[in-house]
Amino acid sequence: MNHSYEQLSRRYTELGHFQHVISMMQWDESVNMPAGGAASRAAALSTLSGCRHEIKTQAQIADEIKACKELSLTQWQRRNLELIEKEYIKSTILPVSLVQRMTAAALACKQQWRVSRAQNDWASLKPILEESFNLIKEAAERQSDHFQCSSYDVLLDEYMPGVNQAIIDPLFAELESQLPERVSAIMAHQNGGSVQPLKGTFEVDRQKKLSEEVMSSLGFDFNHGRLDETLHPFCGGVPEDVRVTTRYNDQDVFFSLMAVCHETGHALYEQGLPESWRFQPVGQALGMAVHESQSLFVEMQLCRSLPFYQWCCPIIEKHIGAQPGLTAENIFKLNTLVKPSLIRITADEVTYPLHVILRYQIEKKLFSGEMTVHDLPAYWNEMMHAYLGLKTEGNDADGVMQDVHWPSGAFGYFPAYTLGRLIAAQLFEVMERVMPDALSRVAQGEFQPIMLWLRDQVHQYGSRLSMNELVMQATGSTLSTKPFLNHLQSRYLG
Repeated sequence: MNHSYEQLSRRYTELGHFQHVISMMQWDESVNMPAGGAASRAAALSTLSGCRHEIKTQAQIADEIKACKELSLTQWQRRNLELIEKEYIKSTILPVSLVQRMTAAALACKQQWRVSRAQNDWASLKPILEESFNLIKEAAERQSDHFQCSSYDVLLDEYMPGVNQAIIDPLFAELESQLPERVSAIMAHQNGGSVQPLKGTFEVDRQKKLSEEVMSSLGFDFNHGRLDETLHPFCGGVPEDVRVTTRYNDQDVFFSLMAVCHETGHALYEQGLPESWRFQPVGQALGMAVHESQSLFVEMQLCRSLPFYQWCCPIIEKHIGAQPGLTAENIFKLNTLVKPSLIRITADEVTYPLHVILRYQIEKKLFSGEMTVHDLPAYWNEMMHAYLGLKTEGNDADGVMQDVHWPSGAFGYFPAYTLGRLIAAQLFEVMERVMPDALSRVAQGEFQPIMLWLRDQVHQYGSRLSMNELVMQATGSTLSTKPFLNHLQSRYLG
C-alpha cells in the first residue's frame, strides 16, 4: 500500500484512540461522576477535543489525500478516502478554539440541564443553552459557506451523512398529513378494551437481571459491553466496549425493559461493525438514522410484538414474580396502547413521529432565524397542542427541557429517530419475505437468524455505502413511509 494511504490510516487510528477515551469519559460523566467533578471534566474533555481537532487538521493531510487520489484503491479504500477528505475539509474550517469552546459549553449545558429539569426551572437553563446554541450555529454557518448549503443542513449531514431538508420534508409531510387520522382511528379501535397493568414495586436489582437476560438472548456480548443506570438511556462507548444505560422505574418494569431493548439494538450494530476497518471512517456506523433503524427494528418490530411477549413473559415472571396480568396478550396490549402524551421517549409508536416532527420544525426555525432560544417554551406549547392536543405551559420539565439532546449540543439529531423508524419498517418488511417464520422464531427466543440477517444487510457495511444506497441494496427501493404506515395498519387495525 502507498505510504500516503498508510500514513492517513495511522492518523485515523490515532484519532480513534482519542475518541475512545473521550467516549469513556462522556459515559462516566453521565453514569458515575460526582457533581463536584463537572468543571474539571469539562476542561479535560475540551482539551482532548482540541488535541483531536489539531490532529485532524494537520496541513500535510491535504497532500496525503491528493497523493492517494492517484492510487488504484479498493472500493473500501476509495470510500474511506472520500470520508477522510470530507471530514478534513469540515474540520479545517473550524478553529481549534471554537471546537474547545463548543465542547465545554455543551458539557456545562448538559450538567445544568440535569438540575434545571429536576426543578422545572427553564430560566436557569436558558442563558447556558443560548451560549451553546450560538457556538454551534457559528460553526455550522462557517461550514455552510463552504458547502453551499444551509447551516441546518450542515448539522443534519453531521448526524445523517447525505441527508438534508429536501429529503426529510416530503417524508415528514406525508406522516404529518396521515398520522393524526391514524391516531384517532386506532384510539377508537382500542376504546373499551381491557388492559391490566402490572402492580407492585419491582426491585431495581431484579429488573437489571431481567434486562441482562433479555440482552444476552438478543445477542449482546457482555464480554465487550455492560449495562448501567443513568438519567436518560443511551448507548455509548466503542465497539469493543459498548456501554448501554437505562433508567429504572420501580413501579413499571417495562419503562426500563423497552429502553434496554432499544439501546441493545444500537449496541448490536456497534458490535457488528467491520473489525478490519476499526477506527477508519469507513468502518464507523452509517450515521444516526441508520443507527436508530437498528435500535427501532429491535425495540418496535421485535420487542413490542406479541410473539416477543409469548417468549418473554415467563422470563419476566422468573425475575419479578407471578402477576394476573402477566400474559402475552395483556402485555402486548399494554405496550401498544395509543394515546397522545407529553414525553417523547415513552410515546407509543403511532404518535412518536409527531414528537420528532415538532422538534424538527423548531430546529429549522432556530437555524433560519425565525425564532430564538428565548421563544422555545411558548412555541413548544403551541406545537404540542397543534400536533397532540396537549399543553406544556408552566411545565417545561415535560416540555422543552425533557430531552438531553439540545443541552448536550445535538441539534440536527432528532429527525434520525423517524427516518430510522421508516428504515426499520422497510427492512422488516423485506426480512419477513425472505424469512417468513421470523416472528415464530421470536416466540421461541430464536433471535440469532434475525440478527445475522441484520449483520449481513446492514452492520457489516459500516459506512461504505450511503444511506440511500444501503436502503436500496437491502430493500430494493428508496426510503418510503409506506412500509411504516402498512405496519401500523397491520398491528393496530388489521
